[in-house]
This record gives sequence, structure tokens and C-alpha cells, in this order.
Amino acid sequence: MADASLSMTYADLQRGLSRFLGYDNDALSADQTTEVDDYIRAGYRRLLYPRPTQPGDSPHQWSFMSPATTLTLSATRTSTATGAYEADVSEKTTITAAASIFVPWHEGRTITVTLDEDTDYTMETYVSATVVYVDGDVSWSGSKAVSIEHEGVYDAPTDFGSFIGRPTYQTSGTGIQYVNIVPEQRIRELRVLNTSSGYVRMIAVRPKSSANTANQTHEFLVWPYPTEDKVLDYRYKIRPYELDGTTRKYPLGGEQFGELLKECVLAEAEIGANDEIGIHGRRADELLAAAVGEDLQMQPKTLGYNRDGSDDAYYGGGARTVTYNGVAYTREID
Repeated sequence: MADASLSMTYADLQRGLSRFLGYDNDALSADQTTEVDDYIRAGYRRLLYPRPTQPGDSPHQWSFMSPATTLTLSATRTSTATGAYEADVSEKTTITAAASIFVPWHEGRTITVTLDEDTDYTMETYVSATVVYVDGDVSWSGSKAVSIEHEGVYDAPTDFGSFIGRPTYQTSGTGIQYVNIVPEQRIRELRVLNTSSGYVRMIAVRPKSSANTANQTHEFLVWPYPTEDKVLDYRYKIRPYELDGTTRKYPLGGEQFGELLKECVLAEAEIGANDEIGIHGRRADELLAAAVGEDLQMQPKTLGYNRDGSDDAYYGGGARTVTYNGVAYTREID
């Protein structure tokens, strides 16, 4: 797809800022490049996280910072693995996977190995994320495909900030399952009490450990463990990436916010280089007020029928079906 002709890119911002500072954009020194980058980052933050327009107001939340996306809740983890029989040591078969697919609670669960046909074995002992024991000689030659129940932990997008509303996925037919967002501790408690699988009803967000060598990311924990693959639909608030001149050239929001971003960058340069709030600062505030008003037009005019759904995790679009002793009962919802 061709670039929109009115798009504002990192190169456009750098060129305009160099002109404002009196630099030769084609021959920036290392110090000048750092200064220009600092002002672009500051101006971008000024746009993304605007100050309230009136005292006491909440900051505006841009619609373009809450995208929709999907996540496949896989019911199994798969890899390739070898199976070697330890006759002289333990009389067990050591299964060594190429990827980290095992967790301690898999002990007693079924491992499926694709030989001439799918063959199921019971894991006896967990050793590590890649090594487990199976009792007896069930060895095979070469590397074969293996699968086991998913541990219910999934990577969040690297720019994930927080959920906006409850995630959903489609159940059988036209039903919609709402997934409640709960504290991570609640998921851990439930997994101790019940390790069975079923329709995913709860999800939690947990930050991953970080050595400060890269931005910290998050992961999702779900309960119960999914019995089949489901595609989760959700919206989330993003943590924006910084702009650069190579892979992330285009700012969020698109061309309609290009002029505002340019003035925000120049306004930050006025403050940093000239120690003043000048014409670009005032111009940025004017454009910001107009942009906020335009962005508010993107908000829905109605949120739908005001019904109490706090105890209704499942909503099938006008009817709710409950199954008891194998008999389905359907009630129409007014």
C-alpha cells in the first residue's frame, strides 16, 4: 500500500526541527542529532499525553491509542522431541523437547507423540521445561512432534498497557463468552483448587521479570485452561514506541494529527533552546483543542441497552442457554 501523501514522518519532523534550530539537516553532528531526537520525543509525548484543557478536567484519551486485536488461546503446546530409554538408570523414557512446553502440574497428564499414528503417554516426572520422564520403554528414533495441554500463559503485545473493557470470544453457535479481568493472585488460587479445563472465564495481566535491557512486557494468565483453541477479541491501551527514521517512521494518529505533532515538537524546542513559550507553543495548544474535539466525534453516541450483566458472563444476543443433566434450557432476555 502506498504511503498517504499527507503523512507526517520522522524525517519531516527532523527536517523542520533542524531548520528551526539553524542546523544543516544533511550534516547533523552527533550532539545535534541527539538534541533533535530529544525534542521529537518530547513533542511526541506532548501529543500522546496532552494536559487537560481546563483545570480539574481529566486528560483526553485518544481513540487511536486503544486498538482492537486478537489472541489465540491455544489448548495445547507443541514442539518436536526425542525419546530415549534409560534402561540402566531409571527404566524410564526421557522425553527432551526442542522448546519449553512443560510445567510441573503436567505430571499425570497426557503427552501425545506423533509416531506412525498419534500415541498417548502419561508424564510421570517433571524435570524441566524441556525434559520429562515417562515410565517404561516408549522410546523412538529421531525427532517427533509432541503436544501437551497448554499451561494457560500467553504473551501480551509488546506495547500492551491495560485492557479496555472485557475480552470476549465466540462459543458454539452465535454465543459470546465474556472473560472477566481479575487479579493475578486469583488465577493462582483457582489453579491450586482446580486444574481442570473448560471455557476460559477469567484472565489476569502479569508483568514479566525484566533485567532492564529492554522494555518490560506483560503476559496473560487464564482460567480454566482452555479445552480447545479460541480466538480472544479485546481492546487495549497501548504504550507507544518512540519514533525513529527507520522502522517506526510514522506517528500514531495518522496524517490528521501531523500538523499538531509538528507544532508540539517545535514548542518543546522553543522551551529547550529559547527558554520560552512562544508562537509554536500557543499554536500547539490551539490545534490540540481542535484535535480533541474531532477525536471525541469518534466516540459512540450510545453504549446500548443499560442492563445489569454483572452476573451474566455469557450473553448470546437476546437469549441465554443453560444445560442441566444434558438438557438445554433457553430463556429470552428482555
